[in-house]
Amino acid sequence: MKDLIEALQIIWKYLKNHDTYAPISCAHDVMYVCNVKVAEIDFDTIKHLYKLGFVPGYDEDISIIEDILGEDFDWDDLTKEDWDLIKNELDNCMYSYRFGSC
Repeated sequence: MKDLIEALQIIWKYLKNHDTYAPISCAHDVMYVCNVKVAEIDFDTIKHLYKLGFVPGYDEDISIIEDILGEDFDWDDLTKEDWDLIKNELDNCMYSYRFGSC
């Protein structure tokens, strides 16, 4: 629970509209936080959010990432250079399998 609260507090800073009524939704086993200015999140923060259980973009953005960085891409190995290449190509969303629910 602590990781979820910490992650949401960080993501909140990057919401397009802090007064958004319901930026969070769940579909199957995935929690989404939408209307996030993903490209504005710095590399170190993205790495930290990943450790907390959140991934930038939409879960279907993996095909975009693989087109740019290759099919062997792994978030654990993300570099600053990689982030600079993909951050403007991702949907304005963060998602988590860790905190998703059925």
